[in-house]
Amino acid sequence: MKLNEMRNMKEPNYTKLREVLRDPRLYGDPIMRIFAEKSELVGVPSNTYHMVHEGFWDLYCKKPATPDLTSKKLEGWINRIMLKAPAIASAETVEGDEAEGAEALPTGLPVKAVVRVRIPFKRPEPVEGDAPEDPGAEPVAKEATDEVDPDAPVDENLEEIDYEDRILGVPTQGDAYQIYVVHQVAGRLLREQIAKEFKEFLQPELAALDEEDMLTAVAKEAEQFEKDFFAVLYPDLPVFDFEKN
Repeated sequence: MKLNEMRNMKEPNYTKLREVLRDPRLYGDPIMRIFAEKSELVGVPSNTYHMVHEGFWDLYCKKPATPDLTSKKLEGWINRIMLKAPAIASAETVEGDEAEGAEALPTGLPVKAVVRVRIPFKRPEPVEGDAPEDPGAEPVAKEATDEVDPDAPVDENLEEIDYEDRILGVPTQGDAYQIYVVHQVAGRLLREQIAKEFKEFLQPELAALDEEDMLTAVAKEAEQFEKDFFAVLYPDLPVFDFEKN
């Protein structure tokens, strides 16, 4: 089965794919495996995780569970999906008792740190001549960095800048390590699109729902999920936040 070429999967192949989707030990991606096994720890019920994960493949393989979606309607959506294999050595297909061997999949270069590229806030410009907080301290010039304290509380009164629909490329791999980078703009734009499509699909049930309130709630939930996800996946790694656009 080749990525981005498989569309109409016939039986018994699709049943075999379903078996793989339901068994995290057979996953080729170690991150997805941990997520599947520990989804409850990041606030996602196990049944919800499997429903969304398997639902994606139902749509990708043109086997939607609802009669409202046809293969023809899915063409535009499917053509926008580009799947990539994880950057680790592939594992042999295992079955039955041999599935235990799937636990030994290599994970590639070690992850050294987690970096979150955040949407900047509209912060007030410092007034020239302001005295330092400590009257006895010498004024210190601010370093040319956009790094922010990831544990610092966010002032809810601050507004985000009008971010652009573009993603800043960030190197994620060194000679002997890799960095886990999450770009807030990318996730935000994707979630907004999914939420709007979801609201439109569930008309008239969600017609009374204010779209702005819905997107704000989704962004807040995603922020908490992201925090819990890294706490479970990489509990011992440093997390750095940078405000970039």
